Amino acid sequence: MVVTIYTDASYKDKSGSWAVHITSDRGKIKASGKIERVETNNIAEFIAIKQAIQLAKLYWGNLISEFIVKTDSLMCCHMLWRHVKGGSRNKEMKRIKAEILELIEDIELTVNHTRKDEDTNNTWCDREAKTTLNE
Repeated sequence: MVVTIYTDASYKDKSGSWAVHITSDRGKIKASGKIERVETNNIAEFIAIKQAIQLAKLYWGNLISEFIVKTDSLMCCHMLWRHVKGGSRNKEMKRIKAEILELIEDIELTVNHTRKDEDTNNTWCDREAKTTLNE
């Protein structure tokens, strides 16, 4: 089963939030949450991706054969594209990347960079992350 993940995050004054919209042929999941302490917006974006993968695996487990991640964070794309070496020097980003790769060990991963407001699901994530941050 292919699972498509749309993510976005919001960041302000060392606080963050994330929002995800996950779709598959088995249904949809929408979720969001706050991040109390976070160093950068890119870390918040990476946390959103990790949260989405964890949620999808919780709901659909071993049925998942591929994740398609759609994010407007080019840094997160670079961190997850297998053909790009390096990425961030930030230890937190590297730690989260390792956790994501462990979560998807036997699952195909496709990462697509999307522009803001290019897709209604990403637009929802953007609005929801901002709303959650300001609550």
